[in-house]
Formats: sequence, C-alpha cells, structure tokens
Amino acid sequence: MIYVLLGIALFAFAVGTAVFLRFSKVTGRSVQSPFTSMFFFDALFFGLGSKRDMNIAACSFIVFLLSVWELTYLKLSAHFWGSRESYFGLVIAGILFLIMHCRYCAKNVVIKNDGLAPMRELTSLRLSSLTSPFLWLSRAGYLGFFIGMIR
Repeated sequence: MIYVLLGIALFAFAVGTAVFLRFSKVTGRSVQSPFTSMFFFDALFFGLGSKRDMNIAACSFIVFLLSVWELTYLKLSAHFWGSRESYFGLVIAGILFLIMHCRYCAKNVVIKNDGLAPMRELTSLRLSSLTSPFLWLSRAGYLGFFIGMIR
C-alpha cells in the first residue's frame, strides 16, 4: 500500500510539474524565475489562463497533498489521530475550500500576479468574503490546524 501511495504522489507531482512547465512556456516566462511560480499559483487558485490545465494542476496538487498525508498515516497508524501530523488534513481541506472560493465565489478581485492573491482573499473582510461558505470553511480548516499544532 505504501508503494501505491508513493506512486500516486510521484505521478501527481510529475503531472503538476508538467503543467507548470507548459504554463511557463505558454506565458513566455522563465522556469527559473520566482515570479513564474507566483503567477502560476494565482492562476491555479483563480483558474486563470487555460481552464483545463489549471483544473489538472489543482487536482494534482490536492492528490499530491492527500497522498503524502495518507503516507504519514500509514507510517504512524497506531499514534496518528491526535498527533500533530493528523491536523495536516485540515490544511488540505482549507486549501481545497480556498480554491473553490477563489474559482467560483470571488468577484472583482484584483490579482497582482505576486502569488499573494489567495492569501489576500483569505484574510479579506469585504461583504462578498463574509457571505461565502467556502471561505469560512477554509478559514475553519486553517484555524483548526493552528489550534491542533498549539496543543
């Protein structure tokens, strides 16, 4: 089972890397530039550029995080629940809900291509952000993670 999960994690990482390389080639940005990855994460969260590529990248990102979390579960199965590693699942849920909010509920967002647009959306207090259930679920996931890590 560990090798299957490791294979899934490596495959998801390879797919995400291939989409990133394609994204950098399409936008004409250098792969080695740090701004390319910032622009890529803005595009990943908000669905900018090619919708198909960004959907593939978002899915591979979530699958990679879930498989790493499952590998950790298999390694620490007897003492997993309640450990600090178990709270990483709340962060994965927070990331998933933040992607859903940024894609479907965020309106009139100014994206500066600095990679911080999802974090600005997470911490904003505009009326549209106060009524979005996805954003509140994302905030709850991150808050649960921080509380679990403090315990």
